[in-house]
Amino acid sequence: MLSPVTRQTASEACAQALRVSILRGERSAGERLPPERELAHLLGVTRVTVRTALAHLVAEGLVEQRQGRGTTVLDFRRATGPGLLGDVFALASSDSVAVARDLLAVRRAIARPVLERVAQLRPDSTALHDAVAAFSACVHGPSPTVAELARTDLGVVGALLKMTGSTVFSICFHPVARALLARPELGAAIYRDPSANLMGWQVLLAWAADPDPAGIAAIVDILAARDADTLSLLETGP
Repeated sequence: MLSPVTRQTASEACAQALRVSILRGERSAGERLPPERELAHLLGVTRVTVRTALAHLVAEGLVEQRQGRGTTVLDFRRATGPGLLGDVFALASSDSVAVARDLLAVRRAIARPVLERVAQLRPDSTALHDAVAAFSACVHGPSPTVAELARTDLGVVGALLKMTGSTVFSICFHPVARALLARPELGAAIYRDPSANLMGWQVLLAWAADPDPAGIAAIVDILAARDADTLSLLETGP
């Protein structure tokens, strides 16, 4: 049975503090974390809370625990999954444009096999049509915010991914999409001209009605051009 939850429990707050320390490189791979008792003192919580927080980090692949050896930091570049992309990007500072460039490149790389799967399956595109209509309504609404545009935009992404019937594509793509919105300046750059975003989705929608594999390259090219403009705006600033 489900029960109400708080926005962030003490164990989640502890896990986030330790997570940030690892992702920032303050705790290097192979380093042992202090014992639970010491961590509890440093973080101002109970040992039970620390134990729960460490369990979160173990599940994420950030640390490992062995009997008699305590808790050891792992190389997150090798041991974790795409779910931490948002945290990595949120912590990026001087290299934020480089991180954005990599995220956009990954998004394009995933987009191609997604479109290829749609072309292969030729599924019903009604849900995609409805999602694009919702995004259009947002774009033409009264002063849409970046958050509103992002929400309806991700709705289109979700509808497209659902057409593939692939859980793997969804698990890989959604963390990248969310990470791209982790920094306000990137979200503002992506949606600097919402009508252009809408035009891209309308092109995709027209293709999805009769998905020809020969048209995939043109769609990916449109995405690449948009990404190049976004990066250019980030590099030059407002």
